[in-house]
Amino acid sequence: MAVIEFLLRIVGGFYVLAGLAVMRSVVMDRLMDQMLSALSMKPQPAAEAVKRWLWGVSGMAIGMGGMALMVLNLWAVPLFAIGLVTQITYLAWAYFAFPPETPLEARGRRQTTNAALLYCVATLAVFAAAAAGLLHPLTDLWAIAIPITGVVIVMTVASHLIWTPKRQVDVEAFASIEHPEPNAKPPPPLYRVRLEPRWGSYCLIDADTDEDRLPDLYVPLELADRIHLWHYTFEAQDDGTERLVAVYEDKAHEARHHAEGEAIIAELKEIFGLDNVSGPIYPSEVAYVGPRADEER
Repeated sequence: MAVIEFLLRIVGGFYVLAGLAVMRSVVMDRLMDQMLSALSMKPQPAAEAVKRWLWGVSGMAIGMGGMALMVLNLWAVPLFAIGLVTQITYLAWAYFAFPPETPLEARGRRQTTNAALLYCVATLAVFAAAAAGLLHPLTDLWAIAIPITGVVIVMTVASHLIWTPKRQVDVEAFASIEHPEPNAKPPPPLYRVRLEPRWGSYCLIDADTDEDRLPDLYVPLELADRIHLWHYTFEAQDDGTERLVAVYEDKAHEARHHAEGEAIIAELKEIFGLDNVSGPIYPSEVAYVGPRADEER
């Protein structure tokens, strides 16, 4: 019996961390949508808000349910049930609202489905533990850890939402190009650069500070546009991580993209000097998806 209780606590600890990861993913998704909305001057799609609400409720239930299981409390039963229902609801709704359009998106959806199936097994184990009398009453002293976990998750989310970067956000840099202010600060100097795609940032990297820079502020606009287009090939994983994937139509597209990267590097060397430019650096994962729908149109 002690071994079973130990395993239940381990599963609970895992889902506490999973709940935190889900909530962080929700916050990062919201921030990214806000940035894209500001750049495109278009409102965020309503479906995105629905998705975040579903995952937000699910993340809270998963995290608090995990803590309830860690302290072997009966609160784990309703919390795991809520987490499972929200995941099933999301998958059923996303089947119509967000159908996968690429093999990469299909793989991400399969990973989400597999995670939901694993959570279903864990939920059945929680129900079985409750039926076997392994879980303590709802009023047990250790149950106080459950709402504390919820508060920690909420505070973690709030810290991401109210956090302000030390440097000016790049959206303001875009605005300063079209509407320069009399006392606007000049961009920081840039001496050594690296061409490296990153999640949620520009691919022109200051090699001295390892911070991304807006290409439009340092190179001719024609070259800046080419750098942006070169960067669009890379996509983030649909699994809540920040890993990038190089997405090509086929091997020929990959070869053209690599050639463009080398051409961009050559022009950057003319601007910054031969010894002050490095790259391009590519992610280790590559996906071939065939012709893109937006290019076919």
